[in-house]
Parts: sequence; C-alpha cells; structure tokens
Amino acid sequence: MKSSKNYNLEEFHCRRCGSCCKGDGIVNLSDAEIGAAARLLNLSRDEFLKQFTTETEWGERWLIDKFVDDQRWCVFLERDGNGLHSCRIQQAKPEQCVGFPYTWRSHENVQSCEGLR
Repeated sequence: MKSSKNYNLEEFHCRRCGSCCKGDGIVNLSDAEIGAAARLLNLSRDEFLKQFTTETEWGERWLIDKFVDDQRWCVFLERDGNGLHSCRIQQAKPEQCVGFPYTWRSHENVQSCEGLR
C-alpha cells in the first residue's frame, strides 16, 4: 500500500533478492497501471484482470499471489537460473512497486532485503 512517508536512504542498490515481492502484501492497481500491464503482456484488459487480479468488496483491483516453495510471491516475480529475481512486468511495474524502498518498506523488508542491509 502507498505511504505518504518518504524515507531518506543514503544508498540503496537492488541486489535482486526478491524480498520486496515476497510474503504478505497487497499491490493495489490503478486503471492506468492495469492498462499498461495488459498492453505489455499483449492481453486484453479483461483477460489481464481475470488472470492476474482479484477484486475487493470495495471495487479495488489487487495483484494475486502465487506460492513458490511454500512462500507467497507476487504473481509477476520470477527467479532466473542464478537465483536472481526480476519482475515480469518491469516496464509497466505499478507505482507502488517502483516506490520501494523510497516511499515504503516494512520492518521485514529492512531485515530481509539485501539492498537495505
């Protein structure tokens, strides 16, 4: 979820550990983000919504999770043969995700994110 708080970081270098995209968390998508991700994946808006999101009782759209090694992952998190993680929709990554760790981070992220240690 978005935060109005901005965190001052002297230095952050993503190490592609994937910690920011694992575990409990909610990625709330705007209409523009849905459209951008659907276009990137060459899907219709409806097909993207059906495959990758769930709708809340309030009408918000959230990305779904997948389970890998008994752990919750964002549906778009991928791991390569070297164990490095990346986002399948990097070019259309939601603003919330782009903001990590500058506009949000959790206590768990601080402990597990290799780039924040």
